[in-house]
Amino acid sequence: MFIRILNFETDGNRKTELLTVMDTMIPFIKSQKGCTDCLFIMNDDNRYALLAFWDSKENADGAAGIIGPKMLPSLNKISKEPINPVLYKVYQQEV
Repeated sequence: MFIRILNFETDGNRKTELLTVMDTMIPFIKSQKGCTDCLFIMNDDNRYALLAFWDSKENADGAAGIIGPKMLPSLNKISKEPINPVLYKVYQQEV
């Protein structure tokens, strides 16, 4: 399993604008091949993260070329710094 994480912070209260982007993008992300879940998390300090769960690196990388151009321009307009998505491999101990 792989998780692509986008961590970012906004200036001021941009929550309404941000939730509009997420309401559009989360279903789109979940519809991509190999996506098993997608979660958006937030705290009270205008810090946010989007986590997309993937069944393989290949599917995660393939979707990045579709999702990124559609989502990152909108998020970069409201984030303090340019967003750099990072893909993590999930460690699962063998039993």
